[in-house]
Amino acid sequence: MTTRFTFLTGDSDWLSYGGKWISPKYNNGDFDYYLVRTLINMEEATGGEAEFKYRVQLSAVVPSEVVNYKSVMENSNMDADDDRQWKNIPDIERVQMLADYGLYAHMKEWEGNNYKKLFKQCTDETTLVTGLFGFYMDRYQNGLRVTGWDFVRGHVHGTLLNVS
Repeated sequence: MTTRFTFLTGDSDWLSYGGKWISPKYNNGDFDYYLVRTLINMEEATGGEAEFKYRVQLSAVVPSEVVNYKSVMENSNMDADDDRQWKNIPDIERVQMLADYGLYAHMKEWEGNNYKKLFKQCTDETTLVTGLFGFYMDRYQNGLRVTGWDFVRGHVHGTLLNVS
């Protein structure tokens, strides 16, 4: 089954300035998660000094597993003292907030000059990611031996991420 991504956020000229797309909701047996495809125009991001034009990244976002959502709310200029507000935000908005904040697990990335080819590679990889989700999440995300499970909860540096 081919995953269909829906535009989530970015510039209307996303080929020049980048954008993010969201997958349908998936479930690993314990919780729901979403995959986010991000397109970065490397020439724009680096000021024109890039060996390839585009980078496409595939990430997993798990809104229900975030431990410190108050920092995410503060970052989005929301009232972090109102727990009910977080629970009432639609998943698609929470996914956007979490992806922008950096609370996602990195699944894979591709680089090249043909964005259509990169999008196809990303879409093809989603079949593996959804079938082997736990294995992808078990991989270390950084040199501090922090796994994807830690990242989606907010433990991105070996400690709980908090901007307060």
